[in-house]
Order: sequence, then structure tokens, then C-alpha cells
Amino acid sequence: MPNRVVVTTAAPLWRAVRMHHLVLAALCVITSINYIQRNSLSGAETTIRAQLHLTIALTGNAVGAFFLAYSLCQIPSGWLAQRLSPRWALALFAAGWSVATAACALADDATDLVLARLVMGALQAGIFPCATMILLVWYPAQRRALATAILNSFMLIGGAVGSILTGFLLGPLGWRWLFVGYALPGLVWACWFAWWFRNRPNEHPGVSDADLKLLNAGPRVSAPVRSRGRRRGGRRSTVPPRAAAPAGPPPTPLLAIFLSVPLLLLCLQLVKHLSAVKPNPIATARRQKRTIAVIQPRRITSIHGIIAAVAEEVHVAGVEAGWISL
Repeated sequence: MPNRVVVTTAAPLWRAVRMHHLVLAALCVITSINYIQRNSLSGAETTIRAQLHLTIALTGNAVGAFFLAYSLCQIPSGWLAQRLSPRWALALFAAGWSVATAACALADDATDLVLARLVMGALQAGIFPCATMILLVWYPAQRRALATAILNSFMLIGGAVGSILTGFLLGPLGWRWLFVGYALPGLVWACWFAWWFRNRPNEHPGVSDADLKLLNAGPRVSAPVRSRGRRRGGRRSTVPPRAAAPAGPPPTPLLAIFLSVPLLLLCLQLVKHLSAVKPNPIATARRQKRTIAVIQPRRITSIHGIIAAVAEEVHVAGVEAGWISL
């Protein structure tokens, strides 16, 4: 009889580890797809510029349009994710920016390209607000820093893999079909995620009571609600406070957020990240029809770049996530 009890309790614990790791794996996949799609224009820029008879300034406007919309829509996308729930918000964001990626393939001039990139940037701004909300619920507090570090590492993995894919696929497919090919995985992922994911572990059919016990282990992030008891005769009353009306989430302390020193330092770290963006040497080499002797060491360099990117992101993002969770 004791042996049977051990067997029945071990299986749900193993499934609990699998479930929240599957959620993290799903986020890592869409993060890689996100960065492959956003960096696809830089690898095919000279080919697009030649076929559409554009200038460097015009293609630069298309690249800048993405980052302009991306920066302006960060806060609105986070607000929308709170209203729609991360399940539906992330699915809609992923489907929308994938359609925008495919729309780049239909561009006939600089205006079409800029508009498609504006829409892509606005929708891709919502990925990390949604991912942050998901990790907050699906990961225990003591494991959340490592999960965030792994997720951040897949940003650079996606960018490096996208550079390699663009270099090898641009010639056989052409830039229009390349954009269509990059859009398809995002659409498939969005449909699957909307069907499979749940906003909370207790809503998912694959999560048991033992799973919930594991996911709720460790310190809680949310502050406890303090009772406002009344003093009667020198003693504190045990009368519970009046229940608040369900008026939605509490107001966001924007001033405290913008004046946060850790947040400002993290913003400086992101500026360092963006300033380190390099052109795609593999795609450039293949566009210029260089020999394989030149392309091969460049590919090896990119593989080394992937390893270095993972190491850097696990270290830096782990420190960031641990600092924020304090």
C-alpha cells in the first residue's frame, strides 16, 4: 500500500515540472520567431532596394518605422494585455505581426514597406508585457529569474538564426517568398497558443493539485492586504474590512515606475543592446555571390555569436530579473 502512494504522488510532480516548462518553451519559440521576423528586412535590404529602386534613406525609413512604433506602443500593449488577458492578447499580437510580415512581401514602394513595418512594430511591442504576465503566474518566484534569463537569451538566438536563414534562403526563394515563409510559423503558433494555453494554472486541464502546490511554492510577490480594524476600548477590532467593489485592477503607480532607479539602469542596458546591432554578414556575402571559403568562416562566427549571446543573456537577464523581483 505505501508503494502505491509513492507512485501516485510522483507522477503529478513530474507533470508539474513539465507543464510550466512547456509554457516557458512556448514563449521561447515565439520570441525566436519574433526576432527572426523583425530582422528579416535588414538581411534582404540591398535586394529589396535594388528591385524596388529605392534609396538607402527610404529603406532606412522602413527600418526606423518599426522601432518608432515598437517604442510608442510598449505601454499601450501592456494595458491591452491586462484587459484582454495574456492568452488572447499574445495570440492576437503574434497573428497580427505575422500578417504584417507577410504584407511586406506585397510592397511595391517605400510607402507600403513603411506601413507594414509600422504595424509590425506596434504589434510586436506586446510580446514582453504578455510574457512577463505569464511568467508571473506560471513560475514560482524563486525560479522566475532563471526563466526570464532563458527567455531573453532566445531573443538573440532568434536574431542569429534569422541571419543564417536569410543568408541561405534569400537566393532560392527571393525576398517576397522569404517574408511569407517567415510569417507562417507565427500564424501557426498563434492558433495553437490560443487553443492550448490558459491564463492561470488552475484553469489548465493538464495541471493537477500537486502541480498547483509546486507552482505556488516560495515567496509571494503580491503584497498582502492589511486589515483596517477599528480600535474599541484599546483593543483592535476583528471586524473584517468592507469588501471592495469589483472595479478592475488597481491604478498603476506610473510616477513611481518612471522614477525607479533599477528601471532606469535597465533602460540603459537596453540602449547598450540596441547600439550593438550589427549588419548581417552572411546574407551580404551570399547576395554578392562570394565563394564558400568566405561564407563558411562567417557562418562559424555566427554560431559562436549564438553561444556568446546565450551566455551574456543568461548572466545579464538573470541579474535583471532577480533585481526586479526584490
